[in-house]
Amino acid sequence: MNAADRLVFRTVRRGGPWLAVLAMISIGGAALQLSLPYVLGRTVDSIVTADPDRSGWLAGCAAIVAGVVACESVGVWATGASGARVTAWLRHRIVRQVLGVGPAMTRRLADGDLVTRVGMNAEEAGRAPETVVNALALLIPTVGSLVALLLIDPWLPAALAAGFVLITMVLRAF
Repeated sequence: MNAADRLVFRTVRRGGPWLAVLAMISIGGAALQLSLPYVLGRTVDSIVTADPDRSGWLAGCAAIVAGVVACESVGVWATGASGARVTAWLRHRIVRQVLGVGPAMTRRLADGDLVTRVGMNAEEAGRAPETVVNALALLIPTVGSLVALLLIDPWLPAALAAGFVLITMVLRAF
């Protein structure tokens, strides 16, 4: 493992407790979003058929929507908090490294390059923990959607796979 990979792993670990909150909220929000079509369909069916239990399905639908909104709100907060924590750690590390090396290194850099590295580049690298969590959380709706397609009709995932093969062949040709 090279130094860049080790730095990425250390950066992800520096996300702190907000990273765990972001992971839990992302998984919970993905599960709620995956269950919303089913509950929404049952709600519409109960309203159309004048089912006496329609208020229960409507309340369930409202609760899922409120849960998704709450997960998104807490997720934005956790993303900002963990990103700020990691960015501050990276900036401190960069400044300490530059001051430790001395003026010999700073003479090689163009004017403003060091400021850009400490300012904007550290902020972009500070988004690594949230990117890793969000990438893993996106697997839940993807796999859930494929399972739902399989439950609806086994030919749907086969048609999707055939479309992916065709798209891959066209992209490879270009």
